Amino acid sequence: MAKTKLVQTCYLIGNQNPYEQSCGWARPEYHLISWAFSALQLRSLYGEVELYGNSAAISLLVEDLELPYAQVHDTHDSFGLPHPNLWALPKIWTYSLQNEPFLHVDGDVFLFEKFSNTLHGAGLVAQNPEVATEYYTSTQKMLTSHFSYFPPSVKDDFAKDVPIMAVNAGILGGTNTAFLNAYAASAMEYVDRNIPSLSRINVDRFNVFFEQHLYYCMARESGLDITYLFPEPFYDRGYMYLGNFHEAPVKRTYLHLLGHFKKDEVTCRQMASKFRSLYPEYYYKIMSLCNRKVPQHFMSRFYGRRTEKELKALPELAKTAYLEKPVFARESSVTADVAKSTLPFGLMDIFVKDIIQAGPPPEYFNLQADYEAFRTRTAEWTASSSFSQPYLYGRDLSADDWYDSIFNGGDVLAKKVSKTDECSVIVTEFDWAGLYNSRTRCGVQYYEEWAFRKGTFYNLLIAEVSEGNISLEDLDEIQFAMLQQLGQPVEIRELFQQLESMVDQEILLSHRDAFYNLLHKLLEKLVLLKAVKPLN
Repeated sequence: MAKTKLVQTCYLIGNQNPYEQSCGWARPEYHLISWAFSALQLRSLYGEVELYGNSAAISLLVEDLELPYAQVHDTHDSFGLPHPNLWALPKIWTYSLQNEPFLHVDGDVFLFEKFSNTLHGAGLVAQNPEVATEYYTSTQKMLTSHFSYFPPSVKDDFAKDVPIMAVNAGILGGTNTAFLNAYAASAMEYVDRNIPSLSRINVDRFNVFFEQHLYYCMARESGLDITYLFPEPFYDRGYMYLGNFHEAPVKRTYLHLLGHFKKDEVTCRQMASKFRSLYPEYYYKIMSLCNRKVPQHFMSRFYGRRTEKELKALPELAKTAYLEKPVFARESSVTADVAKSTLPFGLMDIFVKDIIQAGPPPEYFNLQADYEAFRTRTAEWTASSSFSQPYLYGRDLSADDWYDSIFNGGDVLAKKVSKTDECSVIVTEFDWAGLYNSRTRCGVQYYEEWAFRKGTFYNLLIAEVSEGNISLEDLDEIQFAMLQQLGQPVEIRELFQQLESMVDQEILLSHRDAFYNLLHKLLEKLVLLKAVKPLN
C-alpha cells in the first residue's frame, strides 16, 4: 500500500497582513497559533507534513514562524482567487495537484493521535457526514435562485425530495487520486461558471457546497464509499465538543475549530493555553512577532516591553511570583476610577444603552441603578485586588494543569479543591455577566437562547493579565454555592455532599448519580474559569 502523505494549504490574499487582520479568528495571534499548533502536532505524530500555498503564506509560516514542514510547495501564486471569500478554493487547487495518496488536514485541525490504518488506506476520506441544517437548506435555495450551472451530481441531488447531505472537510483525501482529481476539476468548474452570479449571493456560504456537498454527491453518483473519521452524521450541535482543548489528549484526540469556534474568545484562549504548554518556544516566538509587528497588541502592556529572550525566561519568573502568593502591586497605583475606565465596560455601556432605548418593562425601573452599582463594585474590587502581572501570569501557567490534575487520573471525589484568590462574585438583580457573554460569545447554545430578565444573578470576576484586567462570567446558583463552600480546601466528595441540601431529598434518592454528574460539570467549568484550583 502506497504511503499516504499529509498536506496542508495556506493562502493569504495579497493585501492581508496576518499580524493585523484576524483572518476569521477572534484575534490575529490565534490564527498564527492555530497554524503552528496544527502543523507541529502533525509533525510530532507523523514526522512529515507538506505545505502548499502562495509566497505570502509561505513567508509567514516558514520564514516567520519557522514551522518544520518537510516539503514546501510554492504553487498558489499563479492561482487566481476570483473572490476573497472563496476560502475553500485554494484547498481545491491543492487537491488537484496531488498524484499520490494524500490526506489534507486543515490548519484549524489538531491531532493528538495518529489516524487508523483503515483511514490511511481508504479510497475516499472525510471527517464526518453532515446532515442538512437550516444553513444548508437556505443556502441551497439561494444558489438555485441565482446560479446558472450546477454539476450533474449536484443538480440530481437538488431535484430529490429528501434533505441533502454533505461531508465535513476538516480532513479530506484518500488513495483514489483519479476520483479526487476529477472532483477538484468539477469544483473549479462549479465556481468558474458561476462567477458572474457571485455578487448576488452570500459567497462565504457557497464554500461548503463546492467543497463538501459536491464531494458527497460525486462519490455517491460513482458508487464509491467514503470512510469517515467519525461515521455518525453530525448536526449543528454535534461539533460543540470539537473545541474542548481541556479534554485533549485524554478524552479527545481530534479537535477542529470550525466556524464559530474561531470567533469565540474563550475557546481561542483555551487553544492558546494548550499550545503554550506543549510548544512554549513557538508560543513566545508568536507573541514576540505580534508585539514587534503590532505595537498596540492586546498583550503589549505585559509582553511588549520584553525581548524574545526575556519572553522565554518569563515562565520561570512568573511561576516563582505565583508561588510567593499574591502580590498586590502594579507599576502604578490603581484607583477605582482608573479601574472603571479599563474594565470591559465600554461594550457593557453600549449593551445597557440598547436595552434602555428598546423600552424595558416598568418592573425594570431600577435597571440603571443596578448596573451602576455593579459597575462601581467591580471597579472597586479590581482596584483593591491589584495583583502583580507576573503573579497573574504565573497563575495562568499553573492553571494550564488544573483540569488534568483534578479530573484525569485517580479518584476525583477524593481530590481537594479550593476557591482561588483571584476571583470574586457580585450578586445583582439583573444578569450583567450574562448580557456581556450573550453579546460576545460565539456558537454557545445557552447564550444564543439567553434572555435578559430580572431576578438574582451571580457575576464572577476573574483577575487577568491581559488588557481589560478582568474576565466576566455568569454563574448559576449551584456554582455560587460551590464557591461559598470552598473558602478553605475541601474534598470534592464532601463538597458534593454539602450541596445535596439544595435538592429535594426524594428527588435526590432517585437521581443522585445525575445530580453528581451535574455537579461534576459545574465544577469543571469553575476550574476552567480559574475560580477553583486543586490543592497541591
